[in-house]
Amino acid sequence: MFNWRGFVCGVLAGTVGIHILSSREAKTVYAHVGAAILHGKDDIVKQGQILQENCADIGARAKKINEESYAKERESMISNVYEKKAEQEAAQAESAQ
Repeated sequence: MFNWRGFVCGVLAGTVGIHILSSREAKTVYAHVGAAILHGKDDIVKQGQILQENCADIGARAKKINEESYAKERESMISNVYEKKAEQEAAQAESAQ
């Protein structure tokens, strides 16, 4: 069966709650909370921008390190090829004598 007493108490509590939540003091509190949230959002956005800039700097530095490493590796490979070629030519010259 339906509990009328509980229903009436719920409606009264809801009505009182609505009046409390719509009071001038409550609206002032809501405004202050909203302002704090917006201020926090601005700080978070600012920190995010700083983080993005730092990540871009780190990425650029890492890319430069890799390019330098690859260049050294290529030079090393080329010099190894020339050395082996010189060794082969020397071995062929010795075997020809």
